[in-house]
Amino acid sequence: MYSKQRKYHFNRYARRRQNSLCNRLRGKSVLFVSVPNLVIELKEAMSNHRITVYRRNFENYDLVILDELGYISFDKTGSELLFNLLSSRNDKGSFLITTNLTFDRWSDIFGDPALTGAMVDRLAHGAYSRHFPPERRQIGRDH
Repeated sequence: MYSKQRKYHFNRYARRRQNSLCNRLRGKSVLFVSVPNLVIELKEAMSNHRITVYRRNFENYDLVILDELGYISFDKTGSELLFNLLSSRNDKGSFLITTNLTFDRWSDIFGDPALTGAMVDRLAHGAYSRHFPPERRQIGRDH
C-alpha cells in the first residue's frame, strides 16, 4: 500500500533531482541502454565487423547510462566485449550504472574474477558510488 504523503515527498524529490540533472545535461549527448541489450549490440557489431565503429560512437557520448547490470550473466565473449568497451571509454566520459549487486558480487555476472576485478578498478577509480539499502529502494511503501 502506498502512503500518499510518502509518495508525494518521494515524487517531489525525484522531480527536483531529475530537473537538476536535465539542466546540467542540456546540450550534452546521453546514451541510455540496458547492459544486456548493450552486450547483444556489441556481439552483433563484432559479427558484422563494425566493432571499431561502434566503440568510436560509444566514446562520443558525454554520459552513458547503463541500466540493469546484474540481472543477467554474460558468457566469456560478452564479458570481454563489455570490459573492452568500458575500458576504452573510461577516461573519455561519464558513466552512470544501475545494478542490484554490490561490487563483490559482480564476478557472478562476468564469471571471471580477474576480469571483474579489473573492471571494478577501472570504473571505481575516481567514481562516486551511491548505495541504496533495500528499505530506501522501497520509498513510498507501507510496511
